[in-house]
Amino acid sequence: MFKNIVECVLSKFNINHPFTFSLISNSYSLSSSHVFKVVSSNGVFALKSYSFEDYNSLAFIHTLLDQIHSNGFGLFPSVICSKDNTTVVNQGGFCWDLSTWLPGDIPDPLICNLLHSIKSLAQFHLVMGLGYSEYGLMTGMEKRLSAIKSFSVSNIKVKIQYCWGDARRENVLFSNNRINGFVDYYAFRRDCKEVDVARMISSFAGDDLSMWTTALTAYSENFEIDYLVCRKLDIFGTIVSLYRWLNWLQYPMPEARYKQGCQRFMEIFQRVEKWKEHGSLKSMLFYD
Repeated sequence: MFKNIVECVLSKFNINHPFTFSLISNSYSLSSSHVFKVVSSNGVFALKSYSFEDYNSLAFIHTLLDQIHSNGFGLFPSVICSKDNTTVVNQGGFCWDLSTWLPGDIPDPLICNLLHSIKSLAQFHLVMGLGYSEYGLMTGMEKRLSAIKSFSVSNIKVKIQYCWGDARRENVLFSNNRINGFVDYYAFRRDCKEVDVARMISSFAGDDLSMWTTALTAYSENFEIDYLVCRKLDIFGTIVSLYRWLNWLQYPMPEARYKQGCQRFMEIFQRVEKWKEHGSLKSMLFYD
């Protein structure tokens, strides 16, 4: 079914014939989106499907991508316009976008790779902060608190701007020990920088205090950052993630996808299990 749909979508772009495409799996995603690698004589591209209801938000995110590229930040892929001069195409009950393909591999969780990633994230925040920003309650913390009401946290006011929303090691690509790009831009949203920073560091460092402090210090070269808020966001986010994966695994799905979900759930569970070695959840905050 998807073969005909993909061919129909690609016919709406200036892709040279002949071309080939292949489905790229995403092992660590709750999303049901499909990503295809498209190879043609005029380039290599990424074609991704989204829910039909995502049309307007996806089109808006494309304007944000144009903004950050025009401001000199080039780590995210560039979106390709269709023959009709649109960046979102409706086909087969989905909406689709086509972007440049970013080569590279997911980096190993080493401190050198973390420092490259966190400094690049700081540059991204700098570019995104050039536009409108404000102070308010952080969206990321509010979502976590709705699921963890037993652990009280004061309503900290922070600077709100457009953030990545999915800043993690699995969405960073390296080539020859250098950062090559960021992928998965659909999570762009208004939030605080600490949400991105917490997720990026956690995906490399887990609960390694030395790596956390080194990365936060490196990020602080560009921005003032609240170390404690980052840790609170990470702790709460980890607990919520454990619940979300457990809930997701209850639904029917292909065996291969189920095994991938179980693997991710067990990784999070094993991390949480080690927290008892610290004596209390509060001690895991490090900077309190």
